[in-house]
Order: sequence, then structure tokens, then C-alpha cells
Amino acid sequence: IYLVRDGTIRQLTRDHIRQVQKAPNVVKQVVTNAVGIKPRINVEVTRHELVAGDILALMSDGISDQLDDDAILSVLVSD
Repeated sequence: IYLVRDGTIRQLTRDHIRQVQKAPNVVKQVVTNAVGIKPRINVEVTRHELVAGDILALMSDGISDQLDDDAILSVLVSD
């Protein structure tokens, strides 16, 4: 989850994805904390104060791995 406030972007959550090297030049992403694999999961909960005008963006690593924060920001605040 990213927070956009006053023209800046900040990542609020941490990724639960790790890179696993399977073969030379091949990287596979593995979900290390997934819903449905075990009967119970550990859920991280944090609190963040929001103000009028804040934008929250939920995205997968498929986006955040391909775009840097400035590119994500430009999409979220484009006119």
C-alpha cells in the first residue's frame, strides 16, 4: 500500500515477496505469506492517520517492481 500526500509518495506496507534463484539469470518470485495455505496466518496491522486529499494505492509487486515511486506517483496524480 502506498500513500500519496501533498505531492509525495510513501510505501506504507512491506512486501512479503522474496526472490529465489532457480537457475542462472532466472528469478522466480515466491509468496512467503499466503492466504489459504495454512489454517492460520500472521497478519500485520498498522495504523496511519489520513487527512483529506490523501490517496491510498494498493498494488501488487507486478507494478511496483516495474515502476519506481516517481512513475507510480505520476499515474496517481495525473490530471
